[in-house]
Amino acid sequence: MAVKKTIVLYSYKGCTGRSLAVANVAGYLSFYGFRVCIIDMDLEAPGIHYKFSDKHDERLTNLKGVVDYFNYFRMNAKTPDNIEEYLLG
Repeated sequence: MAVKKTIVLYSYKGCTGRSLAVANVAGYLSFYGFRVCIIDMDLEAPGIHYKFSDKHDERLTNLKGVVDYFNYFRMNAKTPDNIEEYLLG
């Protein structure tokens, strides 16, 4: 059985380059054959999706994120039926 590992990057302060660091680490891991999943938990100003997409990408117009996912659960007392609405990839 393959060993699964989790890497977490965290910072108390914004504008420290955390999203860029995450994007770079994910890119390198993916390049070397690792499967990578990024969850941007910055609830005030999520931005990791901009590191992997063109700023004019139509998918970014109505993109749902972690806050939307939590809000759906809070309002409906269940998880969304289709998680694909909350993913970019």
